[in-house]
Amino acid sequence: MNLTEKLKALLAEVDTLSKKGTDLTEEDVARVPVLRGEIDAIQAKIKAQDLAASTLKSAIDEADGKRAKGAPDAHQFLSRADRADGFAAAFKTQLAEQTSNKALVPNQTVTIDYSAPLVAEPRPALTLLSLVSYDDSEAEPTGAYLRQTLRENNATTVAAGAKKPTSRYGTESVPWELSTIAHLSEPIRKQFLEDFAQLNPWLAVELAYGVTEALQDLLLDGGVSEGGATVRGLDTVVGTNTQAFVGDTFRTLRLAIGALEVKGIAATGIALNPTDWTEIELSEDNEGRPLTTAFAGQGMSRSLWGVPVVVSPQIEAGTSWVGDWRTILLKRKGTLKLEMTDKGVYEQPAVDPEAEPTLLDLYEHNLLRARAEVRAVFQFLQPAALTKVDISA
Repeated sequence: MNLTEKLKALLAEVDTLSKKGTDLTEEDVARVPVLRGEIDAIQAKIKAQDLAASTLKSAIDEADGKRAKGAPDAHQFLSRADRADGFAAAFKTQLAEQTSNKALVPNQTVTIDYSAPLVAEPRPALTLLSLVSYDDSEAEPTGAYLRQTLRENNATTVAAGAKKPTSRYGTESVPWELSTIAHLSEPIRKQFLEDFAQLNPWLAVELAYGVTEALQDLLLDGGVSEGGATVRGLDTVVGTNTQAFVGDTFRTLRLAIGALEVKGIAATGIALNPTDWTEIELSEDNEGRPLTTAFAGQGMSRSLWGVPVVVSPQIEAGTSWVGDWRTILLKRKGTLKLEMTDKGVYEQPAVDPEAEPTLLDLYEHNLLRARAEVRAVFQFLQPAALTKVDISA
């Protein structure tokens, strides 16, 4: 039962009691102030959620208007600055509204759902997550999807009455299970959250950014599912292509794109390590002229042959991934959640490595810990649409 349904049920109970008039029992009389408190609490929480949602939508709409020209449109991950204001405002609203009424904070936990795309840093570079496709529907904890393993098109002209050719397409069923990506902050003095306005946006953005980084690691390297099973990443998924180094970086990348085009696949992104992109931007011809831009101070969109370039430290130096990243589908259950609680014990490491850690009761010491987490899974629908490229001589 959601908050609106709970409020409706409580109001119906009030209506029932009001119809009794002077025939209220002792239990009814005792129930009235409790009802009043529960209704006030739920209305305050609904108000906080509406305000947070409104703040987020406003911030997201404003940020989405700043997208780089030519960058992927749907679900683009923008800079920290673009997302921080909306995230922080929503978080501060929830924190202020909820902590003002203990009934709204079971176990002294404050939770905010952040449904916008996660933040990324820096601009104009996008994250790897800006290239993949998204499924906006709620993901189940487990399931299966179909992965394409074969494409053999044999369509051709056919005379009337002649036998038509048969094309061959292969798929396989691939089971999947959600992974939880999460991390905690160290204890924070509760007074700091009240005294330093800049602490809330800073903490919210850093925690969300950390989850974004971990999601990119899951995309490339894999990890573990919620059930403890090994999850494959792009580097270990069966069926991707490889391109050996030929001549120089530019030629090798273009050969990889061309090989995909022969198969009817249009590359939507080139992922590079920052050091490799730096070398590309600094590349010169025999006359010492830049190959990618005329002047160091001249802004340029990150692209090669019209294909957007994503710079990510998660990509191994000397390698690149090229292809149709839209064939990778990201599914999530719920949204990014940020929680703060004063319950539990924190093991504070001792200065002396040989000494035992100090156990701090968060409530007794007026401390809070924050946790950010998201539940997600990547589905590789067509591995043959992506190529790992060796760009090192």
